[in-house]
Amino acid sequence: MAGTGARTIRYDARGHGRSSTVAGDFAPHDDLAALLDATEVPQAVLVGLSGGSRIALDTALTHPDRVMGLALASPGISGREFTDPFVLDHLTRQLDAIGAPDGAQIYVEHFLRMWVDGPNRRPEDVDAALRERMRAAAAANVARHAAGLGVGTLREAGAAGRLAEIGVPVLVLDGALDSTDILSNAELIASSVPGARHVRIPSAAHMINLERPASTRSWPRSSSPCCASVAASGRFSMKSDASGPASSICDGSSLASCSSGHRVGSDRGALP
Repeated sequence: MAGTGARTIRYDARGHGRSSTVAGDFAPHDDLAALLDATEVPQAVLVGLSGGSRIALDTALTHPDRVMGLALASPGISGREFTDPFVLDHLTRQLDAIGAPDGAQIYVEHFLRMWVDGPNRRPEDVDAALRERMRAAAAANVARHAAGLGVGTLREAGAAGRLAEIGVPVLVLDGALDSTDILSNAELIASSVPGARHVRIPSAAHMINLERPASTRSWPRSSSPCCASVAASGRFSMKSDASGPASSICDGSSLASCSSGHRVGSDRGALP
């Protein structure tokens, strides 16, 4: 993304990567707004994958003056519950693993089954190098942030019932092999946000930025001019308007977080 001329700022969301472990109640969208303040970025186009999309949507609703547009991949939506039996089964087994012998390894494997393999593939059907990369990242995150699991209350905007309030250009992308929860999230955004565009990538599951990097590099350019670029190697990006310095942000908002450019602190929104 830096190659497009954008100023790129990558950060790990609270509870991920090198940011602080969750220690109490917090709102990820307020963390992001604090990071925008700390980096002196007045407005941005937010680009997120999975939980990064969830944060981007909430930020557009709670800090609308900071957001110029949204590019959302494999989107989560606050206020929507999981219903896919495949996901529910692995979530239950993942939680059961906490505190068990080899619980961390089991926990990570269920993460891989849900968010790397997906419901339509066996582990052996997925690129081995990609799966191992994701395993290593997830295992490192569990080791660092296990103490924050279940701590405090996650404050969110309830975006599921407020999507029609979003008044900026939106592009949503999903992978055809992802869970029905994520596919329906993408469809809901596309049908609820005025003017939103939906692109479905064949032969990819949840991690479309890693499975189909060429597609995720090019798709924003074919839509709104404000969605000028996407960081295919990261989880969250943003780009400012053309009148000021271009900026981008990457957010590690799942267990497999991207490398950190800034740390999000539990006591001050953003720490350089």
